[in-house]
Amino acid sequence: MRSPSFPLAGGAATLPVAAVDGTSRPATGPAAAKRRGHGTRASAPGGSWLARLDDWFARQQVRDRDAWLAGAKDVFELEARIRDLGRNTPARYY
Repeated sequence: MRSPSFPLAGGAATLPVAAVDGTSRPATGPAAAKRRGHGTRASAPGGSWLARLDDWFARQQVRDRDAWLAGAKDVFELEARIRDLGRNTPARYY
């Protein structure tokens, strides 16, 4: 299948075949494995005790947040709680 070209002001953009027909294949190789592993908080068994303690605190925080969200009575309350999570971040300055 040939990728379609879309005219733009400075040239043409070509989409990959997977973006056109809606199919995709999982990426393979060491770079893909590194991307898949990015963002996980699993520490090595021989890591320092501070790293393991930090992981434990992070897991506790996620567990507490999930339990709080699970306590919502209906979808509207759940949405309100999710909005509150976004509003109560220390990064807000107003």
